[in-house]
Amino acid sequence: MLRKILIEGAWTAIKKDGELQEIFNRIAHHRGKKRAIVAVARNMAGRLRACVITGSMYNKREIKEKDLHKNAQNGLHDLAAHAVTT
Repeated sequence: MLRKILIEGAWTAIKKDGELQEIFNRIAHHRGKKRAIVAVARNMAGRLRACVITGSMYNKREIKEKDLHKNAQNGLHDLAAHAVTT
């Protein structure tokens, strides 16, 4: 039952969220639409889980800013590690 609800939500979400649509298109190209929509639903479940754990409402902008900050930190760490080894 929960899977069906997530799948239905995923079909709507790919029309409204460019990031989820990008995930869908990438996977659908190689694996087909049915597998792609399940992947989007799983991604949505992960987002829902994160909101429950943090006790916050879903905010797409806030998540993107956290991801950008995390990616920037990882990039700096990788550059520092590379500089030490060379």
